[in-house]
Amino acid sequence: MKFFKDKLNHLMLKIFKEQNIKRFEKTLAWDNLVSLVSYSKFALIVILVFMAGRCLIYGFSVINTVPFLIEWAIIIFLLFGSKKVLKVIDKNSKHIVMHARFLTSIFSFSAFLLTMFYDIVVKPTNISVIMYIALLIISATFDSYPHDYILFYTVCFATIVSFEFFFVPREIFITDTINTLFVILGGAYIITHRLIVKIDLLVKIEEEQNKELLDAKTKMILSQMQPHFLYNVLATIRVLYKKDQEKADNAMDDFSAYLRANIDNSIKKTYIPFSQELENIKHYLNLERLRYGDKLQVFYNIQVSSFYLPVLTLQPVVENAVKHGVGNKKGGGSIIISTLNENDRVLIKIEDNGVGIDADSIDDIPINNDNRGHIGLISVKERIEVLLGGTMLFRSRKNEGTTVIIDVPKYVSEESINKFVGSHL
Repeated sequence: MKFFKDKLNHLMLKIFKEQNIKRFEKTLAWDNLVSLVSYSKFALIVILVFMAGRCLIYGFSVINTVPFLIEWAIIIFLLFGSKKVLKVIDKNSKHIVMHARFLTSIFSFSAFLLTMFYDIVVKPTNISVIMYIALLIISATFDSYPHDYILFYTVCFATIVSFEFFFVPREIFITDTINTLFVILGGAYIITHRLIVKIDLLVKIEEEQNKELLDAKTKMILSQMQPHFLYNVLATIRVLYKKDQEKADNAMDDFSAYLRANIDNSIKKTYIPFSQELENIKHYLNLERLRYGDKLQVFYNIQVSSFYLPVLTLQPVVENAVKHGVGNKKGGGSIIISTLNENDRVLIKIEDNGVGIDADSIDDIPINNDNRGHIGLISVKERIEVLLGGTMLFRSRKNEGTTVIIDVPKYVSEESINKFVGSHL
């Protein structure tokens, strides 16, 4: 059954084949319960109106009151049940989906049975307009997955066919079977279109929330990294002006270019060309070499550079290699920055032979008093995944060094870039 549901979802929602839409399942379930509370109140009024109408037209009798009263009691149960679930169960609870599907299924099928009872059993004629309206309205009532309503329609179809096979003439049976099939197709289209619109809205909301979150994290990283680094550089340049003015002038040029690029990019851009990011890294490493001298060796193996990266992608990684790798190694070490073309993707590798730690992922890095490097790497990983759909691998070995491999698409469409507010190429 699970295999069938997954295949059906994939077929009907192939527009979202790259989106894990099940992450919205709890949100949809919660919205369903909220909708059920509203629809139940409306349904109670409609049921009383229909009951009163039948009593006025056909006279007061058991057949015109009891079925409506039973449905009224069911709706009352669903109304209070939904309210209780919304109060007791957390929105992110795994049980919210089970409760939502159970209660909404009772609502849908009980409403259908009441309509069918009067349209087929009480007055056996061709399936009436009200049956069509009931089925189509129910199909547009709740947000769910297509297989839920395909199952609902299948049960409805089987019920109609079973009742009519025994209670109505054969010509009516054949006509109603055909009509019901058309209703099922129409309902399937309605719920699929409704779900596509809702999922698309949820994806856009999620993207905007991720963008705001990542922007906030980027600003936090900037505020954490820059002051400490700025103080060290300024102190070093001050000493250099007393010893070697030419070297101090070169350092000031690197420092100015570094500040200008980082401030401009962090404020105005989400993506920048790799070549520009690499240039900023070179300015940064030139400044670090003022402090470490020949203890810090840097090598480049750039085979491809025509691609884009989110701002501040490489700097936290390179900074981690300098401060926590090579910088802590007696005698210093080297850093290798390389790029490799892999069809429509690019591999960026940052390697160092510093002190290293025993860790196979960023999550394995121990958090200590100076955890800015750890936070910076996590921020890079999240932005690579969200903004580019890429991956970031981290591996380190004690006394051997650390390797970070970033896998990103070679081409980023302008449409993708424009999804994010304030993005400029």
